[in-house]
Amino acid sequence: MKKESIIAVFLGIAMGTAIALTLVAVTKKNQKTNKAIVTSPKVAVALSTTKTPEAFEISTPQSGEITTDKKIAIKGKASKESLIIVQSALGEQVVEPKSDTFEIPIQLKPGENVVRVTAYTNSTSQEKSLKIYQLSE
Repeated sequence: MKKESIIAVFLGIAMGTAIALTLVAVTKKNQKTNKAIVTSPKVAVALSTTKTPEAFEISTPQSGEITTDKKIAIKGKASKESLIIVQSALGEQVVEPKSDTFEIPIQLKPGENVVRVTAYTNSTSQEKSLKIYQLSE
């Protein structure tokens, strides 16, 4: 190798090491700063004033229910401001309830159907999972 190549490789390794050490030092400094912010009284007050999420319930069907119907309605209660997403093996539905109750019809496939119902309200989400068994007639 030429003398210039060896010098370039050496300088590259030296500069890379210097940058890496600088990044490690800055990261450690930021971690110490973040710990101080978390333990400050202002943050504790802000956390204690957050709203609890509205009640999200599914009244029917119950998980583990067995039916011969090919369609079933998911009924429940959620905030009017929520967005409800129902996911199953046969599709997905997105609903914005007009009142505190909702009713969402879904198709069932023969056998076990795992249905996930998620309610999103502002910055929170609540999820419930149901297993519904559809038997052929």
